[in-house]
Amino acid sequence: MGRRGARTPATSVNSGDSQDPGPNNKIKISTRLKSEDLLTYYGKGRRDFADHDLSNLNLQQADFSEAIFRESKFVKTDLRGANLFRTDFGKARLKQTNLRDANLSRAFFNYANLEGADLRGADLSYAYLSNANLRGAHLCGAHLTGAKISEQQLKMARTNWATVLPNGKRGFW
Repeated sequence: MGRRGARTPATSVNSGDSQDPGPNNKIKISTRLKSEDLLTYYGKGRRDFADHDLSNLNLQQADFSEAIFRESKFVKTDLRGANLFRTDFGKARLKQTNLRDANLSRAFFNYANLEGADLRGADLSYAYLSNANLRGAHLCGAHLTGAKISEQQLKMARTNWATVLPNGKRGFW
């Protein structure tokens, strides 16, 4: 197949059976993107950025609604005020990410690592946070109405009187 075969990374391993989920079937290779490239691709209609390294990027006020960032890495990324409505962050690494005042309504965070993330003032209404690591996450003033989050998870995070809880009331459990 000429050129197509030349594009295959040398570190990629395939046992031949794509149905085989075994550990030697393939090696994941994270793709690193720059802020400008990510914004351009999204603007042209691309929505799937699964397993990308997006750490230390400045993406303030960006619109990535309904994008897929499953298993992506956002360590120390600045997403302040971003529109992340109905975005998939399943198993993503968002450690120490700035999501202050972001629209995360109906976002999916199943098994995501949000340790130390700044979610102050973020709209997390109806977000799916089950199994997410919220240890040390700042949820002060966050809006959690209807969010799928446990009392245990909230105890691991930082909240205050301005945090709107899943039941729609302000304050602590």
